[in-house]
Amino acid sequence: MRAEIANFNIVVKIRSHFAWFLVAVVVILYYSMMLLIGLAPEFLGLKIGEFPISLGILIGVFIIATCVSVTWLYTYVANTFLDHEFGEATKRLYKEDLIDEDGKLKGDNL
Repeated sequence: MRAEIANFNIVVKIRSHFAWFLVAVVVILYYSMMLLIGLAPEFLGLKIGEFPISLGILIGVFIIATCVSVTWLYTYVANTFLDHEFGEATKRLYKEDLIDEDGKLKGDNL
């Protein structure tokens, strides 16, 4: 009985840690850009070669592309692996009668 609860908790913890890691990546990128804007605007204004595009525009596009990629990565991993494992863990809890109809763990098995 305890193994099913432990397995469920592990799946929830993995999903949570993965999501928070990706949030940290996006927040660090975003606030790094804000710090660059505030502390080194001349650096962001540097032209790249003879093109009219500045370094700030390229960094901004990179941040946007990274945010889209991180969103895709979380969606892919969650839909492919995490949701399947979460569903299997929930089924095992129902099978062992450790979870009620509302999806909450029964109090005497905590």
